[in-house]
Amino acid sequence: MVFVVAGSSRERLADLTRILLSSFPGSTIYQHVNPQCISNDVINNKVNGVFLETEIGSCNGIELMWQLRNRKRDVPVYILSENEAFRITAIKAGADGYFVYPIAGETVKNVLLAGQM
Repeated sequence: MVFVVAGSSRERLADLTRILLSSFPGSTIYQHVNPQCISNDVINNKVNGVFLETEIGSCNGIELMWQLRNRKRDVPVYILSENEAFRITAIKAGADGYFVYPIAGETVKNVLLAGQM
């Protein structure tokens, strides 16, 4: 499996990477703190899921999701946030899921399996 995780917090990205590798051993994980690098990984790989924080540097995670979907419509995108209140906005905008920090490993696994990657 292939996942792209992107956000401003390297520590949180590392935590999510550990969760994904624990849930799906042998997966390839691309980590990014620079939003400009994300598109290449998504376009050039069969990606099973993209995880975007609501803010990635100066970039908005929802806007980045739309940019990715304009180039590759079928990629599942999940939004990550500290704020539960942003969930409705993210889902209405087209996110496939929404996770609030701290993220539980079983929750991520169950959501991804329910989407039948």
